[in-house]
Amino acid sequence: MMINKLNNSSSNQQELQGFIEQNSIEIYDSLIVQSHNKLTQQRQAFERFILSKYRVFQLLDYSDQKNKSFLYVLLNVSERLGMHSQFEQLYFLAKRENVELTNRLEAASAFLTNIIEVNDYSSRIDSILSLLISSYLNEENSLNELLATLLHFYLEVYKNFADYNYQAVHDFSDLLLSSLKKEEYEVLNTSEVQSLLKASFLDYNFGYSRIITILDSYLDIMYSPEDFNQSHFLIESETDYAKALEGIEVECSSLYDLVYELYVGIKDDSIYRSLERGVKVLTYEQQLLAYLFSYGRMHFAKLHAALQCIDRFDSNNIDVIDWGCGQALATISLLEDIKNKPQYIAINSVTLIEPSEIALKRAALHTRKFDERTRIRTINKDLDSIKTEDFITQTYTLKVHLFSNILDIDLFSMSKLIENIKLGFKGENIFVCVSPYINEYKTQRVDDFVEAFEKYPSFQLIEKQNQKPGQWEKRWTRVVRVFSVTIR
Repeated sequence: MMINKLNNSSSNQQELQGFIEQNSIEIYDSLIVQSHNKLTQQRQAFERFILSKYRVFQLLDYSDQKNKSFLYVLLNVSERLGMHSQFEQLYFLAKRENVELTNRLEAASAFLTNIIEVNDYSSRIDSILSLLISSYLNEENSLNELLATLLHFYLEVYKNFADYNYQAVHDFSDLLLSSLKKEEYEVLNTSEVQSLLKASFLDYNFGYSRIITILDSYLDIMYSPEDFNQSHFLIESETDYAKALEGIEVECSSLYDLVYELYVGIKDDSIYRSLERGVKVLTYEQQLLAYLFSYGRMHFAKLHAALQCIDRFDSNNIDVIDWGCGQALATISLLEDIKNKPQYIAINSVTLIEPSEIALKRAALHTRKFDERTRIRTINKDLDSIKTEDFITQTYTLKVHLFSNILDIDLFSMSKLIENIKLGFKGENIFVCVSPYINEYKTQRVDDFVEAFEKYPSFQLIEKQNQKPGQWEKRWTRVVRVFSVTIR
């Protein structure tokens, strides 16, 4: 287990620094991506590790981004497991070292530090909700993470007061419910949260167990093979959208115009909110339209800009792999760019990988529209369910990997993804990685991915961009990494 490796590699600052440098991906995967249930089983080990090694943590150089990410990861673990002393120590260390924290962690600090009485919790409700909403709008990938922090807030009040002053817990619940009814907090006011806050738990242990069960459900979202369609080829056909698509030009701008026309008449805030800022696995038609309507132009602009820096499409044996493809916006951007190049370039195959079946079918439809001849393979899986045998590749082809708005997300194991690529894609590869700029921790996750391939002698970084609001087009942000590597 990672906690044991950390314990055995942190006797002094130099040893821990070296371990972080060499194992940053595994640390992040094990402590951020790991299921809440498994993390809970290691709580005592984490408590001992953080308390016993705190002096070593103090000696780390926090101008190093990997050390910042390490501290960020430990703070997240402490918050998720409700470890007050550990969270407080790490939080004040972060403040002393000027380490930027997310608004969600700042919200957690408001109920995990400097609490004396129940009124301390009540007086901080609005500031905590405001921080969570700010995090939702600007930082976090998952609404579930924010809901988990909100329930953890309630859990702290419950476990500290319900056993001997349940009236105080009841009054706090009423105050929290009242605040959640405000329009600005609407996204946090889910039916599950309402039901929990309205419940009367006469038995302390039953109530505690109920809160923990819901909390765990937010943090442990796992897929099973039954969740996916195992067919080798999925494509949307005979729908109104498919018929409308036939009548447009083969251009990304024309596709956007079509979606705009179809969606503007049914546009609704509830549909937009259901996208959860573009990271929700989509399940129905209106979400597909809303996603492209809301984010399409931004994605196309980022992708076209990233693809412009590649001048090595000199092969007629190109295999495209679109990881977490959504509706294949990255693939059709590539196909449009290739079509506009002066030389003829043929795409041998396109492999589309996506957990949403409805999005995957539309992705195949879009790809077929932009290239009628290329072979299309669809894989209806999330990234953690992918196996090397899912792919059919040849060493002599040029593999072009597209990662559009996926590498910065915390919902999959980066270690497993890298292992699958290294085992399954021997030969020449080009990686096009495009994400929004959210914060330095998300950007470090992208850089960790790139770094995993830097040891190959053939590695070449083609493009690198980090641009915050106001530094690129409109108020859009972008993190771009384009590189080539031959994997032996």
